Amino acid sequence: MELEAMNIDSSRLNPRQEALVSAFQYLIGNADWSTTLSRNVKLIQPYDTTAKVIVVPYDFDFSGLVDAPYAVPDNSLGLKSVRERAFLGIHENVEVLSPIKRYLESKKDEMYAVINDCKSLSKPTKVAMITYLETFYSPDATSPALHHAFK
Repeated sequence: MELEAMNIDSSRLNPRQEALVSAFQYLIGNADWSTTLSRNVKLIQPYDTTAKVIVVPYDFDFSGLVDAPYAVPDNSLGLKSVRERAFLGIHENVEVLSPIKRYLESKKDEMYAVINDCKSLSKPTKVAMITYLETFYSPDATSPALHHAFK
């Protein structure tokens, strides 16, 4: 069931799944979301109420990947462009994030195939999107806070 919670205690979240969502948001350059404020995410409590809450992201138009012409960077994060990345996750634990980075790397070809197979995207847009995603995998492009996890 969907929770209508603000300021959810991070101990209620599934840490690996929250880290996966955070890493995905970092991958696509989305700084327009917050788990704790329930901004552009849905919080799902499994029917087994002893299970941890799952974070489901949505609304990616302000991400660097989409690069919508109307998108503006979040100045409070020190971003000068929506194409800059900021890690907004709760868990910056290397033991959690390193396997997630490897998982995202294993899905890279599939992500690129989805982009390339999308008939509604122009060739230049596809190239720009893939070029942007490639910067995630470059060790010099990761944030200092995530350097060890995302190298």
